[in-house]
Amino acid sequence: TNEIDLFMKNNELIKRYNNMPNVKWIFVSNWIKRQSEELINIKFNNYVVIPNIIDEETFSYRKKDPEQRKKIFFIRRFDNCNKYAIDVNIRTILELSRRDCFKNLEFNIYGTGDLYEPLIQPIKQFKNVHFYPKFFTHEEIAAIHKENGIGLFATRYDAQGVSMCEAAASGLAIVASDNDAIKEFLPRDDYCLETENYIKYADAIEKLYNDPQEFEKYSEECYKS
Repeated sequence: TNEIDLFMKNNELIKRYNNMPNVKWIFVSNWIKRQSEELINIKFNNYVVIPNIIDEETFSYRKKDPEQRKKIFFIRRFDNCNKYAIDVNIRTILELSRRDCFKNLEFNIYGTGDLYEPLIQPIKQFKNVHFYPKFFTHEEIAAIHKENGIGLFATRYDAQGVSMCEAAASGLAIVASDNDAIKEFLPRDDYCLETENYIKYADAIEKLYNDPQEFEKYSEECYKS
């Protein structure tokens, strides 16, 4: 009840400030602005959308070799499945393990957290799945981007998807979720997939594997977006 009261007070405060001509609201995506308006039942009078900046000097583009389409990676904090849908990434790898292409693929999983062990348990037996259970600096992540070709970024809730945008800036071919905030920052909707449908994620990765030219084209599109 106390939390609800606090939210109600905050909403009233926002509504009061919204009527002031010298107040400007800043959002990281159009989607989070629309969500805020819906939740608070308000229309923001004076606002601007400024996405989180991606450091393109650190996350610099390098044209991908077609062979890199075989190397799939993701990097996450393993402590919030409700938000980041790491379980969907794991199910995608399990689904690919049932397909002929799997033996030619390599998966690199970066990050750690409270739910790390239970989440990775179903895929620990695969020799082509590699685990790097620690946190990384931006420079280390940029080097990881250079080594891999496809970025798997399933998510249930994201205001922008900064890690995804950093990977796109590095030229990875991004397979992500059908989330309005995600689609704002990617060049095509056909690699933004229904969040819970791990079979579609596996299909998208298999498509990129089977079509090196599509992989190269989409990789460059992700960078340019």
